Amino acid sequence: MARDEYAIGLDLGGTKILAGLVHSSGKMLGQTLLPTASQEGAEAVIDRVLAAIEGVLATAQVERRSVRGVGIASAGVIG
Repeated sequence: MARDEYAIGLDLGGTKILAGLVHSSGKMLGQTLLPTASQEGAEAVIDRVLAAIEGVLATAQVERRSVRGVGIASAGVIG
């Protein structure tokens, strides 16, 4: 039996971070939305990105080891 595989899509915006979990079949399994809160600094934004990823995995009850990739979309320059 083949193991289920997933991907995470992440939209890193100026006001929100949106993470979505997609099964290899193409079915969207869940999403998590958090404020970016960029005024708190880069480290806080990174923490929120990680929290969004963990949140969408928890919501869908998927283990990290089943994720085959993470794609990040962001306008502008990531430094």
